[in-house]
Amino acid sequence: GPPDVMTASAVRAIVGDTVYLPCFVEGVPTPETVWFRHHAELPPNSHVFPNHTLKLAGLTADDAGYYVCSATNALGKDEITTSVLLYRK
Repeated sequence: GPPDVMTASAVRAIVGDTVYLPCFVEGVPTPETVWFRHHAELPPNSHVFPNHTLKLAGLTADDAGYYVCSATNALGKDEITTSVLLYRK
């Protein structure tokens, strides 16, 4: 079937922390899954694991904002947005 994507709607963190944004993807054929940001590149401190979890390490104020997990296969596309909200210690 077409892709179905699930993730957390918002993540709260403190500057300097590391956060993990899960992205659960279902679909047949297996969707191609990517993370991206609105109006910005993924930060250099980011890493995407094979299970589609996005790791953001050593968060800075610039890392706050919206991150999108998008999955596409021959039958369609689904994407979901997570907001990263940052606080200072």
